Amino acid sequence: MSGPRIFRINGPAVICEIIEGEAILVNRDNGHYFSVSGAGVDILRGLMSGGDPERITADLAVRREAPAARIESAVRDFLTELEKEKLIVRADGGNTPPLDPGQLPKVSGSKTPFEPPRLQKFTDVEDLLKLDPIHEVDKTGWPSPKAPPPSG
Repeated sequence: MSGPRIFRINGPAVICEIIEGEAILVNRDNGHYFSVSGAGVDILRGLMSGGDPERITADLAVRREAPAARIESAVRDFLTELEKEKLIVRADGGNTPPLDPGQLPKVSGSKTPFEPPRLQKFTDVEDLLKLDPIHEVDKTGWPSPKAPPPSG
């Protein structure tokens, strides 16, 4: 029996950085950028470390004060929203082994309040991001000289 699916950031089109408790995502394909706060930052951290939705949900349930069903619903809805915005995609070969409860972090002290994930979308610099010359980067990076046209 296979485990849950894994998602990943939709790179190289999407860039994701987590800075001081906020995640910023930029979709270079359409010029939209996003701010993520609340549990969304923890969910993105989990995705970036290869976690699947089940593991991310279990980790949040260990560390945050909220009913497990509320956390599970919030994670599922947030992943659906990220996928709809093309910020994440299903990872190749994205099945993971079933969750081993012993792998969850041990938390000392009290749980912190659960803040539902929030995704804010901004389109005000869409045209500027699309004009960026780095937008034309290929897998070799930038800057790289173009190959001369074939002589014929």
